[in-house]
Amino acid sequence: IENKGHPFYGLDFIHPELFTEGGWAAPGFAAFVSSVIESGVSPSEMGGIRARLKELGLEPYDCLSPPLMDAIATHVAKSKTAAAA
Repeated sequence: IENKGHPFYGLDFIHPELFTEGGWAAPGFAAFVSSVIESGVSPSEMGGIRARLKELGLEPYDCLSPPLMDAIATHVAKSKTAAAA
């Protein structure tokens, strides 16, 4: 992430689940699950999709995982405190 004001500035996100080589860590959660509706999936299928993700051990979220959301909120709070000083 190149935006210096972004909570994850300096981090690179990779998706090892898309790699052809094995040996990478498995995904730990599924983010932005409802975005599949934008590609034509019927909203009525979402319950089944979320259930299947849970069966696979992936907690489905329609945002980022709670620890990542906490990191973003912490960054925003610190930014506001710094701006007020």
